Amino acid sequence: NATMIVYTPTLLPFSENPIRGDVLVRYSLAEAAEADFSVFDLSGRVVSCESGYFPAGYNTLVLEELAAGIYFCRMTTGDFTSSRRFVVIE
Repeated sequence: NATMIVYTPTLLPFSENPIRGDVLVRYSLAEAAEADFSVFDLSGRVVSCESGYFPAGYNTLVLEELAAGIYFCRMTTGDFTSSRRFVVIE
């Protein structure tokens, strides 16, 4: 019997928080889909945005060159939206 893995849209917790260097955004999608990943600073300003068609399953998006500070990452796909807070340190 083959085991079937069913993915659901999920924005996973940041494995290291605070973060030094590149930020790894880990997420999963139930099927290949359009998704938007927006990163906001504490003032609500969008500092990074990645949009596109992403594959099903568990994936990682790399965000480079974020200054030290507190940020929120929001993932939106279809009816699903989730946000996570993370801290970047030097």
